[in-house]
Amino acid sequence: MTILAIAMSSLYRVFGGTLYTIKSAESYAHATVLAERMMNEILYEKGSFAPETSTGKFEANERFTWESVIEEYVAPIGRAEEDTVYSNSVGDIVTYKVSVKVGWMEGQKERGLELATLKTILEDSR
Repeated sequence: MTILAIAMSSLYRVFGGTLYTIKSAESYAHATVLAERMMNEILYEKGSFAPETSTGKFEANERFTWESVIEEYVAPIGRAEEDTVYSNSVGDIVTYKVSVKVGWMEGQKERGLELATLKTILEDSR
């Protein structure tokens, strides 16, 4: 009876840990899909780009929160501040860093992930 009790408690720990790992992986996968969807909305459906920060909750699943940040990007190559925007005869070439953070609570722990990319656009200088 004692051996059976020890074996059952070990099996319970193994399966309990496995279930927690599966739930955690599922949450990360869902958060990644939500972040990718938000990133695509910003990159392809946004009319104009300007530095901004937005936050909110996803309508489909309010367990997940989001924060999007759009900011001008300056490559860390040691150039002077006035060299960060390049111009040509058509307009100014500006690069923006776009990041999306998705967060959620898992038990008592706060979890999250961040996706980031760069978008270069031509702004009309006229």
